[in-house]
Amino acid sequence: MKFPQQLVKQCSDIQIELAKVADAFKVDPQYVGFELLAVGVLLDRNDKNGFQVVTKEEMQQLEDEELFNTDNFKIKQRYDIRIKPIESKPLISLRISPFGDKMRLRFSEGIGLLDEDIFYEEMMREIEAQMAFEGIIIRRMKDIKQRLKSQVQTLIQNQIFPPCEIDLMESVTYSPHREAYSEFLIPCEERYRDYKEAYFAVNKGENIVAFYKAKPSSSGRNLYGEFILATHIDLMHTNSFPKFNSDEVEQIEEDERVVFRSLIDSYVRLRGNEIDFYRQNEFNHINASSTPPLLGGMGKNLTLTIKASNNSQDAIGEGVVLEAANIKIIGNVAKNARIQANEIEIEGTTHEQSEIIANRAKITTHRGNLIADEAMIETLDQGFVQSESIHLDLCQEGEVLSKEANIKKIASNNKVTISYRLHVGSIEGENNIITISSLAYHKTKELIDVLVKKKNFLINSAKEVYSKYHKILASVKKSKPLIEQIEGAQEVIREQMMQNKDIAEAYGRHHTMIKDLRMFRQELFDYQQFIEKTVNNLVQIDEEILNAQIYCDKSWGEDTKLIYQREFPKKQVKSLNVDKDFKGGYRIDSETEEFVGI
Repeated sequence: MKFPQQLVKQCSDIQIELAKVADAFKVDPQYVGFELLAVGVLLDRNDKNGFQVVTKEEMQQLEDEELFNTDNFKIKQRYDIRIKPIESKPLISLRISPFGDKMRLRFSEGIGLLDEDIFYEEMMREIEAQMAFEGIIIRRMKDIKQRLKSQVQTLIQNQIFPPCEIDLMESVTYSPHREAYSEFLIPCEERYRDYKEAYFAVNKGENIVAFYKAKPSSSGRNLYGEFILATHIDLMHTNSFPKFNSDEVEQIEEDERVVFRSLIDSYVRLRGNEIDFYRQNEFNHINASSTPPLLGGMGKNLTLTIKASNNSQDAIGEGVVLEAANIKIIGNVAKNARIQANEIEIEGTTHEQSEIIANRAKITTHRGNLIADEAMIETLDQGFVQSESIHLDLCQEGEVLSKEANIKKIASNNKVTISYRLHVGSIEGENNIITISSLAYHKTKELIDVLVKKKNFLINSAKEVYSKYHKILASVKKSKPLIEQIEGAQEVIREQMMQNKDIAEAYGRHHTMIKDLRMFRQELFDYQQFIEKTVNNLVQIDEEILNAQIYCDKSWGEDTKLIYQREFPKKQVKSLNVDKDFKGGYRIDSETEEFVGI
């Protein structure tokens, strides 16, 4: 529901103002947003003058931690905001610790992380607005931007995608009292949070647990600007170390903590106050009730071997979750099993509701879902495979997405999508569809998804800047006659006119708006350049399929259809029904973008 924009000046609590508008116009609060126009900082120096607005020089002094953390003033902020309708909440949000001493930034799913100045500027605008919304004192913004940039670059380099969180800011002097506690140091991805009893892979020499010693509080200001005096709490009897086996773990003393380091390659968890290892790596059979999820093993030196004791029993039972560097399975994989490894070999059949993820996979009969870099499958039976390189003996009623595929025999009702090369021995069935598309290869698709998110982010940001630009432009046009009158007057008359407070303020506002117009015009130009570059990158990636080829040694089968699918610069689909007796293959003509024989 729409409502008229509301300008609120010198408000002390943005959350209250937004709630007022939502209530007055009967609007769902999630659709009520705001734009932060100005922030005023006020200090009460305990000199009986009350709160006074700080100067720029005083604000700069507050950046000094030693001065900021003295107990000789009170601080608060006032905000000028424009309350306006929004279609959805921002894809970033701040998380403030219960004691107000730490601030984290959460990226929600759907946001594309970009290592671009224009991205960081947009993020900082939103971070500043949300700090105001939360009542956090707006300072140290250069430090926050540097930390934001550094951590986003790390996320991108390590291919960590939202949802995720990063540290942004913490109190320098103030810290709340801390009871002794243990922290599990093995990184736990967002997707692992539902596995309550899981063990996590660890290599010899890796830190497992950190035990933080009890620590008294220290005085200083929290992020809200409140001065907190240190509290004196009896912290005795809190230093209880985690229990562990000295054959598995070594203990290392540090200043404020004790680190527990693994002496073996295995799976481990912190259960209560005990470091608990799961050391078994060979199994006759695995089921979810007796074997916990074994996670995080792809980058570790761990191998799991599972061999079914008889043919009537699955090697991997229903709902089992395994991750390791290498996994060998002799026997079948049941439904809802999730297996992930660098190297996977399955001498058996995977259930249609199983999920396999690997760098290199070798499977006898595959009926489930497989994502890999290289896949070798004897029979794909109604299953799904997405891999850079695929070698198949028989494909029947399956779905294949690949950069390059080699299939000896294709039966009926298959969907094969490639982006570069397909070589088929023979097609002996009917109703098969072979598609050439840049989206076939999952890594290319991921890159396209990132670029599309980047393009959408840039377009949405440009729209906001364009809206601000036109609002200011309208104001400039409105004040132009007065400005022309002032600047066209003789010097004596101009000086007299400028004695009028309203005219002087209007003149000052006009020239400030002219500067803003130049800035927004440059921003719009920058956005345009970035958008054009991003679209060109998308087109360039999509054009790689012009080099694609499809070849069949023998029969092309009955009712085989070839499809050429472009995504950029616009959606385009072309098709060709292949004659069963055609000998040879097809490629895409780069000029006409039609199928031609080879």
